[in-house]
Amino acid sequence: MIDKGTILVVDDDVFTHELLKAMLASKEYLLVSVLDGRQALKRALEIVPDLIILDVMMPDIDGFEVCRLIRANPVLNEVPIIMLTALDDPNSRTKGIEAGVDDFIPKPYDEIELTSRVQSILRLNRYRRLLAERQKFNWVIEQDSDGYVILDDEDRIEYLNPASRLLLDISTEIDTSSLTFFGYSSIDTPLRTSGSMEPMACDSKFIATLLDQTGHGQCSDPVDQSGGSANGLA
Repeated sequence: MIDKGTILVVDDDVFTHELLKAMLASKEYLLVSVLDGRQALKRALEIVPDLIILDVMMPDIDGFEVCRLIRANPVLNEVPIIMLTALDDPNSRTKGIEAGVDDFIPKPYDEIELTSRVQSILRLNRYRRLLAERQKFNWVIEQDSDGYVILDDEDRIEYLNPASRLLLDISTEIDTSSLTFFGYSSIDTPLRTSGSMEPMACDSKFIATLLDQTGHGQCSDPVDQSGGSANGLA
């Protein structure tokens, strides 16, 4: 079974856990259940879920306080939270928003509404994480002392980080879209390197790690342009 997301369900009513499990069973989510707020905080730190479904009324600490504690925790503060609340309870909604709740599901549950909201929030959270990972990766590459070059199918340069521009002696004012990495550019100007190159072709696109000024270095793995990472960068 493919895991499409981990959901932490927090409710002191065992029936609610069984009902949510039945409603979401076809979506291939991994559901983790706890019965009170203190267990919720401990379990959330252990698994860092993709979504928390949280009841308002619980015996030890209520859902609002659990939400506030989650938002105050640097590991969990961006995990989306759906709060289970009564249909005619506007006060709970107001308090929930103030505590940091992202969405509400009224009781009794409508299966279509429940699954739609869960899917939507998980999808948005996945996009947010991909964007954050890509921004982190881009920052690391921009600061790296090694040079990175992204080529297209015809060996034209799509991207150069600052270190590669320095090693190749290409000014930031030069548009590299017309330059090919192996051989000459469209204006017959050869690209110059300070040492030998040993690029490793990986399908149609790859990143070549340029050798440093001493002539030592190695090639890197391809970058997943959809938001993944290379060489263990995450």
